[in-house]
Amino acid sequence: MARERDKSAVQQAARVEIDRELVERVRRHAAEQGRSEHGLIEEMLEESIRVRRLPGIAFRGGPTGRRAWVLGTPFDVYEMMELYRGKGRERLIEEHRVSEERLDLALAYYKAYPDEIDRRIAASARTPAEWHRLSPSVIPAPPPEENKPG
Repeated sequence: MARERDKSAVQQAARVEIDRELVERVRRHAAEQGRSEHGLIEEMLEESIRVRRLPGIAFRGGPTGRRAWVLGTPFDVYEMMELYRGKGRERLIEEHRVSEERLDLALAYYKAYPDEIDRRIAASARTPAEWHRLSPSVIPAPPPEENKPG
């Protein structure tokens, strides 16, 4: 969830007093991840604001970085938006056992942060076999590729 910075923007520093133990935990966490303290604090603040703005959203990490996830579902927001675009509201709710409330939450997150979600969707296009692995009880396995004479 890296934010792009406007190079022409004037950055302002905020001075806040933080408990020493918390500062030490942030330092250790940043060092464990090989990140700057500043970058980690910015990420934590941004995620905290988003979680408070949209209760029911959480963030989780992975090989492609941290991403918004809809609590109570197995889906990241971008995955739910892929399904929504491909199947529509009713099929998504019925076939993937997602409540209307959870879908509405994903839609609200998308409305607030469309560029982030669109980038994730573009970067994670899935094949039918990958969708089957994600939800095998709902998405049938694609037919095996036939050996074609060469």
